[in-house]
Amino acid sequence: MTVAKDVSAAPTTGAAAPVNYLRSLRDGARWWKALVIIAVVVVSYLLINVPLSLGAFALEAALRGVTMGELMTQPVTMTPLIFSSALLSLVALLPISLLLYRLLFPQQPLGTLFSVAGRFRWRWAGRALLIAMITIGGISAAILAVEPRVLLTEAGPTPNPLPWLIVALTLMPLQAAAEEITFRGLFGRSVGGLFARAGVGTVVALIVSSVAFGSAHLAGDPWLIAYYFLFGLLMGIVAWRTGGIEASVVLHVVNNVLVGGIGAVLDRSIESGIDRSMGAGSPLILVHLGTLVLTAVVLIIVHERDRGRSGRVVAAESSPVSSVRA
Repeated sequence: MTVAKDVSAAPTTGAAAPVNYLRSLRDGARWWKALVIIAVVVVSYLLINVPLSLGAFALEAALRGVTMGELMTQPVTMTPLIFSSALLSLVALLPISLLLYRLLFPQQPLGTLFSVAGRFRWRWAGRALLIAMITIGGISAAILAVEPRVLLTEAGPTPNPLPWLIVALTLMPLQAAAEEITFRGLFGRSVGGLFARAGVGTVVALIVSSVAFGSAHLAGDPWLIAYYFLFGLLMGIVAWRTGGIEASVVLHVVNNVLVGGIGAVLDRSIESGIDRSMGAGSPLILVHLGTLVLTAVVLIIVHERDRGRSGRVVAAESSPVSSVRA
C-alpha cells in the first residue's frame, strides 16, 4: 500500500522542493480536459438549478396560498427557501467535481484533489479556521462598531432571522467548499498543468480560474466584477502558497457565513435578493476585501513557518549525529 507523503512540508535544504499545488496535475493535464470541466460544470448547474428553483417557488406559493402565476407576478422577494435552492445548486458541484476528477484523471488518487499531501489536511484546516475566525471576526466587529455602513445598508434587521441563520450555517459552508474544489482544485490545476514553465502555468492558472469564478457570479457592476475576480485570485494564491485548498476553503467559508450571518441578523436587504446589477456595488466592498487579504497573508505566513519548522525537524532527525544519539 502506498502512503501519501506531505511534500508540501518537505525541507528546503537537502530535499526536493515543495510541490506547486496549481501545477500538480502536470502529467495528466490536457487542454480538452479543462474545456470539458467548464462545459460539464455549467450544464450540470443549469440542469440542477432550474428544477430546484421551480420546486422552491412552487413550495413558496403553496405556503403563501397563491398560485405559481400569482407568485411570479409579484415583486421578487428572496426567502430562505428560494435562497436555499440557489445554494443547493452550487453544493451539487461538489460531488460532480469529485466524479469529474476521477474520470478525467484516473491515475491521480482522489486525495490529491485537496492538497499535495494526497489528502485533506484536517489539522491545518482547523488552525486556519481559528485564525480566520479571529482575524475576520475581529476586524468586522471593529468595522461594525466604528463605521457600520461599510458592511450594512439602511434596511435594518430581518423580522425573523432564524431561518436565514440556519441557511447560512448549514448550506453556505458546503457551497463555499464546493466552489473552491471546483474552481481552484479541479479547474485551476487542470489549467496550470498545461504549461512546461512553472511560473507561466501558475500565473495562467490563477488568472483563468479567477476569471471563470468571477464570470460565474454574473455581476454587472464594475465594483462587484472587480471584487469577485480579486476574491477568486486571492483564494487561488492561498491554495498555491499553502499547497492545497484547505485554507482557501476555510477563508471562503468564514467569509460567506459571516456575510450571511450579518445579512440574516442585521441587514434586511438580503430579502431583496442578490443584486449584482449596475450600481449595486461600491468601493466600500474593497474594504472587506482588504480584511480577507490580511487574513490570507497571516495564513500563508503561518503555513510557511510551520513548513520550515517541519523541514528542520526532518533534517535533524535524518542527520548522522541524530542517528548516533538515537
